[in-house]
Amino acid sequence: MNSPFKFVLTISLGICIWIGILGVSWIKSDSPHTIQQPKIKHTGKKPKCSLEFLKNYFLENGEFYARGVWSKQSWIAKDCVATLVDMPNMLFNNNLSNILLVGDSTATRYARAFVNAFKTTYKCRLEKKENAGYKEPDMRYFSNIPQEDMYFHTRECYGCDSFLYNCSNDSIGKSNVRHSGSHVTIEYVSMEYFMDTEITTLRFPHGKTKNKCRKTNQYAPCEQSPTSQEFIFNEYLQLKSHEAYPQLILLIANHHETRMRDAANFKRTFTWFLDVVNNSIKNHPETRVIWLEPTFVEESKQSNPDVKNRQFKNVELYNEAKKQLIPYFSEQYPRFWPFYGVMKISERVPGWNQDGIHFNMEYYESMISLLLQALQE
Repeated sequence: MNSPFKFVLTISLGICIWIGILGVSWIKSDSPHTIQQPKIKHTGKKPKCSLEFLKNYFLENGEFYARGVWSKQSWIAKDCVATLVDMPNMLFNNNLSNILLVGDSTATRYARAFVNAFKTTYKCRLEKKENAGYKEPDMRYFSNIPQEDMYFHTRECYGCDSFLYNCSNDSIGKSNVRHSGSHVTIEYVSMEYFMDTEITTLRFPHGKTKNKCRKTNQYAPCEQSPTSQEFIFNEYLQLKSHEAYPQLILLIANHHETRMRDAANFKRTFTWFLDVVNNSIKNHPETRVIWLEPTFVEESKQSNPDVKNRQFKNVELYNEAKKQLIPYFSEQYPRFWPFYGVMKISERVPGWNQDGIHFNMEYYESMISLLLQALQE
C-alpha cells in the first residue's frame, strides 16, 4: 500500500471514530438543527416516571421532560418506565381525597379528563356547577362566602364553568376499612389569568353603612380580596374544612396571558401569583402543587384568527415562568413539582388540535394518564 493512500485511509478512519464519539453526546431534535443531549443519570436501569424524576430532570436541564414518542393514543417516555395505575392504592399512598385544578378552558378539559379516568372504576356524581354558557361567575357556586361581599366581572371565557365531582367506590371500604382510596373529589375552579378582578370581595369596618368586616381575630385588618386569585386561594379554599381542602393542586398555564401582557408585565404578575399560592398552602403541609405549562399553539389553524403569532408569545412568556419556578422546585422539601413538557408533546399531535389552542379529549386524557402514573410511583 503506497504512503499517500495509507495517509488518506488513516485520516478517514480517524474522522469516523471522532464522529462516533460525538454521536454519543449529540442527538437530533424535531427541527433540522442539532441540540446538545440533556443530562440524564443512567444507572444501568431506567428509573420510574415519577414526580421526582421529572423534578430532577428539570433542575438539571432547565426544561420540562419531553423525550418520548406517541404510540396510538399514549405518549411513552424514552428515559423512564411507567407502571400500571391502581387507582385506590394511588389515592391511599398519596393521601389524596381532594384534587383541585385551576385555569382557563384548557384546565377545564384536563379536569374533565381527570373525572373520566376515575369513571372507569368509580361512580362519579356532579355535586355543583356554575351556570353553563354564561360568562359571569355564578355566585351560588361560592356559597361559603356571604353573597353581599362578592363583586363579579364578566369573564372572557365561555367554557370556564367551575364544577365539583364526587367519585366513590364503595366496594373498596368493605374489603379494607383503613383504605382512604375509596373516594375522591375533583374540582375545577375557573381562573382566566394569573391576576384579574373577575371575582372579588370588598368589605368595610364595623359601623359603616355597607358590608361588615369579616375578621379571623379582633386585631387583624379587614380581610378582602381585590383579585380573583386572592379570592380563590385566600377565601374560597381557606373556608373549606381541613378534610375538604385539596391535597393536590394543579396549576394549569393559561392561553389568555399571551393576549394581555408583555414579558415584563407577565414576570411581575406571575411572581406575585406564585407567592399568593405558596402562602395560601402554608397551613396545609400535606398539599402539593403541580405546574403544567401551556400546550402548543397551532397557528396553521387559519379558521381561528386569534392564534396568529401566539406561539412565539407563548414561548416567550412561559420561558419566563420557568425561571420563576426554579426556586420553588429546588426546595429541600418541595411543595411545587414540575410536570412533563406538554408544549412539545402536544406539538407532535397536530391532528388532535381543534382550533389552534384546544385539543381532542384523547390528548388531555393521555396527559392525565401520565400524571396518575407519576403519582403511582
